[in-house]
Amino acid sequence: QNLKLLKPLGIKTKNKIQFVHLLKENKIFADEFLKKNKKSEGPLIVMHPGSWWRASVKKWPLKNYIELASILIKEYNASILVVCGPSEEKIGTEMKAGLNNSKNIIIFEKQNLKNTAAIIEKCDAFVSSDSGAMHVAEAMNIPVVMIPGYTLFKFSGVYKKENIKNVVWENIWCY
Repeated sequence: QNLKLLKPLGIKTKNKIQFVHLLKENKIFADEFLKKNKKSEGPLIVMHPGSWWRASVKKWPLKNYIELASILIKEYNASILVVCGPSEEKIGTEMKAGLNNSKNIIIFEKQNLKNTAAIIEKCDAFVSSDSGAMHVAEAMNIPVVMIPGYTLFKFSGVYKKENIKNVVWENIWCY
Protein backbone atom coordinates (compact mmCIF):
# COMPACT_ATOMS: atom_id res chain seq x y z
CA GLN A 1 0.00 0.00 0.00
CA ASN A 2 2.78 2.46 0.88
CA LEU A 3 4.72 1.49 -2.23
CA LYS A 4 1.89 2.96 -4.31
CA LEU A 5 3.00 6.38 -3.03
CA LEU A 6 6.15 6.03 -5.15
CA LYS A 7 4.23 5.75 -8.43
CA PRO A 8 3.53 9.52 -8.84
CA LEU A 9 7.27 10.09 -8.41
CA GLY A 10 7.97 7.78 -11.34
CA ILE A 11 9.53 5.11 -9.15
CA LYS A 12 8.54 1.58 -10.12
CA THR A 13 8.69 -1.24 -7.60
CA LYS A 14 9.15 -4.85 -8.57
CA ASN A 15 10.30 -6.50 -5.35
CA LYS A 16 7.82 -6.05 -2.50
CA ILE A 17 9.59 -8.36 -0.08
CA GLN A 18 10.33 -6.84 3.32
CA PHE A 19 13.65 -7.49 5.00
CA VAL A 20 15.72 -6.32 7.92
CA HIS A 21 19.45 -6.21 7.29
CA LEU A 22 21.27 -7.62 10.31
CA LEU A 23 24.85 -6.95 11.25
CA LYS A 24 27.19 -9.66 12.52
CA GLU A 25 26.98 -8.19 16.05
CA ASN A 26 23.17 -8.53 16.02
CA LYS A 27 23.44 -12.23 15.15
CA ILE A 28 26.10 -12.77 17.83
CA PHE A 29 23.88 -10.99 20.35
CA ALA A 30 20.95 -13.29 19.49
CA ASP A 31 23.07 -16.44 19.77
CA GLU A 32 24.47 -15.42 23.16
CA PHE A 33 21.09 -14.29 24.51
CA LEU A 34 19.41 -17.58 23.60
CA LYS A 35 22.32 -19.69 24.82
CA LYS A 36 22.00 -17.97 28.19
CA ASN A 37 18.19 -17.87 28.44
CA LYS A 38 16.59 -20.79 26.54
CA LYS A 39 16.14 -23.69 28.94
CA SER A 40 14.00 -26.21 27.03
CA GLU A 41 14.72 -28.32 23.95
CA GLY A 42 11.29 -27.63 22.46
CA PRO A 43 10.36 -25.03 19.86
CA LEU A 44 10.96 -21.36 20.53
CA ILE A 45 7.77 -19.33 20.06
CA VAL A 46 7.73 -15.53 20.13
CA MET A 47 4.69 -13.80 21.57
CA HIS A 48 4.12 -10.08 21.36
CA PRO A 49 1.00 -9.43 23.45
CA GLY A 50 1.41 -5.67 23.19
CA SER A 51 0.77 -3.07 20.58
CA TRP A 52 1.60 0.61 20.48
CA TRP A 53 -2.11 1.30 20.23
CA ARG A 54 -3.61 2.27 23.54
CA ALA A 55 -6.99 0.85 22.54
CA SER A 56 -7.35 -2.50 24.25
CA VAL A 57 -9.79 -3.68 21.58
CA LYS A 58 -6.88 -3.98 19.17
CA LYS A 59 -5.13 -6.48 21.41
CA TRP A 60 -5.98 -10.06 22.25
CA PRO A 61 -6.40 -10.22 26.05
CA LEU A 62 -3.23 -11.03 27.98
CA LYS A 63 -4.96 -13.91 29.78
CA ASN A 64 -5.40 -15.58 26.38
CA TYR A 65 -1.68 -15.30 25.60
CA ILE A 66 -0.95 -16.80 29.02
CA GLU A 67 -3.34 -19.68 28.34
CA LEU A 68 -1.84 -20.31 24.89
CA ALA A 69 1.71 -20.16 26.28
CA SER A 70 0.72 -22.64 29.00
CA ILE A 71 -0.61 -25.09 26.40
CA LEU A 72 2.50 -24.75 24.22
CA ILE A 73 4.78 -25.32 27.21
CA LYS A 74 2.80 -28.33 28.45
CA GLU A 75 2.14 -30.00 25.08
CA TYR A 76 5.40 -29.21 23.23
CA ASN A 77 7.91 -28.20 25.93
CA ALA A 78 8.09 -24.88 24.06
CA SER A 79 10.05 -21.89 25.22
CA ILE A 80 8.02 -18.70 25.00
CA LEU A 81 9.93 -15.55 24.18
CA VAL A 82 7.84 -12.54 25.18
CA VAL A 83 8.86 -9.45 23.21
CA CYS A 84 8.12 -6.22 25.04
CA GLY A 85 8.51 -2.73 23.62
CA PRO A 86 9.50 0.30 25.71
CA SER A 87 5.96 0.86 27.01
CA GLU A 88 5.16 -2.84 27.53
CA GLU A 89 7.44 -3.96 30.35
CA LYS A 90 4.45 -4.65 32.60
CA ILE A 91 3.18 -7.19 30.06
CA GLY A 92 6.30 -9.37 30.37
CA THR A 93 6.09 -9.30 34.16
CA GLU A 94 2.39 -10.23 34.08
CA MET A 95 2.97 -13.09 31.64
CA LYS A 96 5.78 -14.50 33.73
CA ALA A 97 3.63 -14.27 36.88
CA GLY A 98 0.65 -15.80 35.05
CA LEU A 99 2.80 -18.79 34.16
CA ASN A 100 4.16 -19.18 37.71
CA ASN A 101 7.62 -17.97 36.67
CA SER A 102 8.07 -20.99 34.41
CA LYS A 103 11.63 -21.67 33.29
CA ASN A 104 10.22 -21.77 29.74
CA ILE A 105 9.35 -18.04 29.72
CA ILE A 106 11.95 -15.62 28.40
CA ILE A 107 11.29 -11.89 28.63
CA PHE A 108 12.96 -9.86 25.90
CA GLU A 109 12.73 -6.12 26.44
CA LYS A 110 14.58 -2.83 26.05
CA GLN A 111 16.33 -3.82 22.81
CA ASN A 112 16.86 -2.07 19.52
CA LEU A 113 15.06 -3.15 16.36
CA LYS A 114 17.99 -5.07 14.87
CA ASN A 115 18.64 -7.10 18.03
CA THR A 116 14.93 -7.85 18.20
CA ALA A 117 14.93 -8.95 14.55
CA ALA A 118 17.99 -11.16 15.16
CA ILE A 119 16.22 -12.88 18.07
CA ILE A 120 13.00 -13.31 16.10
CA GLU A 121 14.96 -14.86 13.22
CA LYS A 122 16.07 -17.68 15.58
CA CYS A 123 12.49 -18.59 16.55
CA ASP A 124 10.11 -21.19 15.18
CA ALA A 125 6.91 -19.12 15.10
CA PHE A 126 5.50 -15.72 16.07
CA VAL A 127 2.10 -14.95 17.66
CA SER A 128 0.84 -11.37 17.87
CA SER A 129 -1.84 -8.86 17.11
CA ASP A 130 -1.27 -6.44 14.24
CA SER A 131 2.00 -4.91 15.38
CA GLY A 132 5.32 -3.68 14.09
CA ALA A 133 7.03 -6.71 15.61
CA MET A 134 4.72 -8.93 13.55
CA HIS A 135 5.99 -7.26 10.37
CA VAL A 136 9.57 -7.81 11.54
CA ALA A 137 8.78 -11.53 11.99
CA GLU A 138 7.49 -11.73 8.43
CA ALA A 139 10.59 -9.92 7.18
CA MET A 140 12.69 -12.53 9.00
CA ASN A 141 10.73 -15.37 7.28
CA ILE A 142 9.21 -16.67 10.49
CA PRO A 143 5.71 -18.25 10.37
CA VAL A 144 3.27 -15.73 11.85
CA VAL A 145 -0.03 -16.33 13.61
CA MET A 146 -1.87 -13.00 13.67
CA ILE A 147 -4.76 -12.30 16.03
CA PRO A 148 -5.98 -8.87 14.90
CA GLY A 149 -8.20 -6.60 16.90
CA TYR A 150 -10.57 -4.18 15.25
CA THR A 151 -8.12 -3.08 12.54
CA LEU A 152 -8.62 -4.02 8.91
CA PHE A 153 -5.82 -6.56 8.80
CA LYS A 154 -6.26 -6.98 5.05
CA PHE A 155 -4.53 -3.60 4.67
CA SER A 156 -2.07 -3.63 7.56
CA GLY A 157 -1.68 -7.26 8.53
CA VAL A 158 0.38 -10.14 7.24
CA TYR A 159 1.23 -10.06 3.54
CA LYS A 160 2.74 -13.46 2.83
CA LYS A 161 0.31 -16.01 1.44
CA GLU A 162 1.57 -18.71 3.81
CA ASN A 163 0.76 -16.47 6.81
CA ILE A 164 -2.65 -15.26 5.62
CA LYS A 165 -4.05 -18.70 6.46
CA ASN A 166 -2.79 -18.14 10.03
CA VAL A 167 -4.93 -15.07 10.72
CA VAL A 168 -7.36 -15.80 13.56
CA TRP A 169 -10.30 -13.53 12.82
CA GLU A 170 -14.02 -13.38 13.25
CA ASN A 171 -16.10 -11.39 10.78
CA ILE A 172 -18.19 -9.48 13.29
CA TRP A 173 -20.24 -6.32 12.79
CA CYS A 174 -17.80 -3.89 14.43
CA TYR A 175 -15.17 -4.42 11.72
